[in-house]
Amino acid sequence: MKKLVVLFPGVRYSCDTPLLYFAGTAFRNRGYEKQEIVYGEEILAPGSLEEKIQRTKETVLQQLKERKLSQYDDVVFVSKSIGTALAGWGASQLDASIRHIFLTPLEQTLPFIDGKRDVTIGAGNDEYLSAERLVAYCKEHDIPVTIYPGVGHRLEDKSSSRRTLEILGEIIEMYERFSIAP
Repeated sequence: MKKLVVLFPGVRYSCDTPLLYFAGTAFRNRGYEKQEIVYGEEILAPGSLEEKIQRTKETVLQQLKERKLSQYDDVVFVSKSIGTALAGWGASQLDASIRHIFLTPLEQTLPFIDGKRDVTIGAGNDEYLSAERLVAYCKEHDIPVTIYPGVGHRLEDKSSSRRTLEILGEIIEMYERFSIAP
């Protein structure tokens, strides 16, 4: 069985940062090939989040098409922040069955979340998409969501490194459970 995990970083949250690094490790330990999406300089150019998303879509789609996702039996996209919008949009452009783990999604991500197969994790104090908005959307569309109260967009508790590590540990456990194909 061929399996692939694709990591979609944030603007300033690379694939080497904890949430994505350990996603790659957890899935690789279960036999998944790993691909890291690279956005290029256009993601750092000035502009709104929406402008950054629009400028980066074709770069992402090209990388996904080059991978020929149809050759895989299980494909999982793990995305963070702006990566959630790009992963959701990218999957919608492809003829492939893709499961998602959305970490601190943006407003632009919401239409792409499927509550039957995806995992959505938000932050109680997220400055890009409020927990209240995310929870309301998920409730309205019957989508399970986990919110970590008292933490910001990076899912870090700035007043407690221990709590940050506990949150990371819980998310790693979720990766390990999720990485077993349905």
